[in-house]
Amino acid sequence: MIVCLVAMSLLILSFGFFNLSFQVTGLNRLIIFTPVSIVEQAVHVDGDNPLYFESSEVEEKFNTYYQGKIEPYCNDYEIEYYFYVQENHSYCIGQYCNAVEVEVNANLSFNYHYHRKICFEVKNTNELG
Repeated sequence: MIVCLVAMSLLILSFGFFNLSFQVTGLNRLIIFTPVSIVEQAVHVDGDNPLYFESSEVEEKFNTYYQGKIEPYCNDYEIEYYFYVQENHSYCIGQYCNAVEVEVNANLSFNYHYHRKICFEVKNTNELG
């Protein structure tokens, strides 16, 4: 009887860990392989100013991309955006931010907290130097 109890416990535990592994690998695959074209569409040029991100457009595009794709892996998640100046990594207060850090936090099985950051920076490849 004890052997059956131990076997059933191990079976339930292995199924739980398989589910956690499925959630983590699915989120990693989704977030790490986020298409760069999402942020490329939000890059703007404003006269003499260098290339920059339109923050509201970046947030909208990421939210649209992740909507419906994260739900199979978790129910409780949040996406945070940190816009900064890539030259000195200071917080960007103005309109002309040339880098963004997207942070995804999620609660998974076994009260596991998932946390992943991806960064995108604008590079002008047409300049020499």
